Amino acid sequence: GAAHERLDASGYHRGLGAAALDAPSRVLAAADVAAALVEDRPHRPALDPSAAADVLAAEVADGRLDREAVAAVLAAAGQRSAPVPW
Repeated sequence: GAAHERLDASGYHRGLGAAALDAPSRVLAAADVAAALVEDRPHRPALDPSAAADVLAAEVADGRLDREAVAAVLAAAGQRSAPVPW
């Protein structure tokens, strides 16, 4: 139920912030975004993995996704090695 929650509490459906999100929830949120970015959507084509990694990096920089969670997801996908140097 926390796949769409964000560290800055901008997510949905509960609007939970960083203090309420445990490590598995943070990884799930990062993985959910990563998976969505590399799939075609009605409003945009799929991004290539490098572009998706850049979007994830921007989400970290903006305080919406956890740095370590994003690094783990990218490492698992073979995109970048952890830790993410942002």
